[in-house]
Amino acid sequence: MATSDIEKNTAPSESGEKEDLMNLVGGDGPWQRWIFVVVVLCSIPDGCHNMAMSFYAPNIDHWCARPTDLNVSVQEWKDVALPPGDQHCSRYKYFNLSDTPKDVNDTKQEELIACDSWEYDNSVFVRTVLSEWNLVCDKEWLVSMSKSIFIAGFFFSAVIFGYLADRLLPESPRWLLSQGKEDSAREILSKAAKRNGVNLSEIETKLKDTILKTSKAHENEDANTSVLQLFKPGLWKTSSIVFYLWFVNAFMYYGISYNTNELAGDPIKNFAMYGAVEIPAYIFTFFATHSKGRRNPLALVLAGAGLSYLLLYPVPRDSCWITILSLIGKFSITSSFCIVYIFTAEIFPTVVRTVGLGAASISGQIGSITAPFVRELGKATHPAIPQVVFGVLAATGGCLVMLLPETNNRRVPDTLTEAAEISR
Repeated sequence: MATSDIEKNTAPSESGEKEDLMNLVGGDGPWQRWIFVVVVLCSIPDGCHNMAMSFYAPNIDHWCARPTDLNVSVQEWKDVALPPGDQHCSRYKYFNLSDTPKDVNDTKQEELIACDSWEYDNSVFVRTVLSEWNLVCDKEWLVSMSKSIFIAGFFFSAVIFGYLADRLLPESPRWLLSQGKEDSAREILSKAAKRNGVNLSEIETKLKDTILKTSKAHENEDANTSVLQLFKPGLWKTSSIVFYLWFVNAFMYYGISYNTNELAGDPIKNFAMYGAVEIPAYIFTFFATHSKGRRNPLALVLAGAGLSYLLLYPVPRDSCWITILSLIGKFSITSSFCIVYIFTAEIFPTVVRTVGLGAASISGQIGSITAPFVRELGKATHPAIPQVVFGVLAATGGCLVMLLPETNNRRVPDTLTEAAEISR
C-alpha cells in the first residue's frame, strides 16, 4: 500500500469512518488534563530522589590525611608528602618537612604507599557520603553502584506502582476495545465526555459507529498480547529502533545529569544550570512537534547531541566552550527524551501499546542503570572516552530515526496490521 493510501485510510473523516475515539469526547479537555496533572505530580518525588546523589556524593577534592601529631598546613603537606601525579590515593612513605632540600638521589624517599585515611575539601559540601565512608580511590566505584541500585529499585517498583496506576488512573478505551470490553470502554468514554462538557446525545451515533468499527478491526487480532508480537514481520524493525532510542536517551540523559559536578566551577551552580536548560528544551519540543512532527525533530536533536559531545574532544579543557557544548548536549537529549515518549506511544498499535511502552521503558532502564559508570569508564581509559561514546550513540540514533514513519497528524494504529502498513 502506498503512503498516500495509508494517510487516506488513517486520517479522520467527516463521516466518522476512522474517527478518533478521544476526539469524539473532547480530545484535549479537563479529563485529559486531570490525568496529566496526576502523572506529573507523581513524577516529582522520583526526580528529587533520583538526582539527590549529585549532592550526597559530589566530586570533591581529597588527599591522604596528615598524621595527627604533625602540625603543618594542607599546602605544606601536599608539597612535601604527596606525589604530584596522584595526590588522592597515595603518599610518600618518607618525607622531609625540614628546610633542607630533598636529595633527588634518595630513591628511598620516593617510595609510595597507599592512603589509609583521607581529608576532604569542605569549602562547599561539609559532609557527604564520600567523607562519611571514604568512598574514594578503590571504593569510588561504589558511588556509581549506589546510583545504579537506585534505578534498579525504581525499575522493580514500577511493576507494583504500574498496577496501582491502573487502579491512581482510568484504563485506555482503545485498549479495552482491543480486549473486547466494549461496556467498560463506553463507560470511560461517557465519563470523559461528561467531564469535558460534551453532550453524549449529540455524539451517540458517531460513538457507536466508531466503537463498532474499532472492535471489528480487532476481530482477527490475537487478544493475548506479548512482547513477541513486537517482533512480528512488519513491526520488528520499528521495535528494534525504538528500543535502541530509549537506551541511548536514558544512557545519555542520566550520564550527563549524574556527572554535572565533574565539571569545573561551583557544583551547585552547574547542577542548577543543567537543570534550567531543560525548560527551553521542553518549550522547543512543544513547538517543534506541533509544527514539524516527531521524526525530523527527533533526528535533529539527536544529531545535535551527538555533534556537541564529539566536539568536546578537540576543545581545550579550560575553554568556556566545554560548558557551552555540554549545555547544548543536555538541551538536545532532554528534547529527544520528550519526543521519544510521544513517538513510542503513537507508533505502536493499541493491542500492544502498553507492552511496547513497557519493553521500551525496560530498554531505557538498562541504559540508565549503566549510565553512572560512564565516569569510571573515563577514569579507566581516557577522560574524553565518555564524550565520544555519547556522541557516537546519539549520532547513530539520529540516523536510525529516519527509518521510522512519521506519526504526526495520523490516527494512531489500532491493530498490528495497521502498524505494519504504516511502517512500510
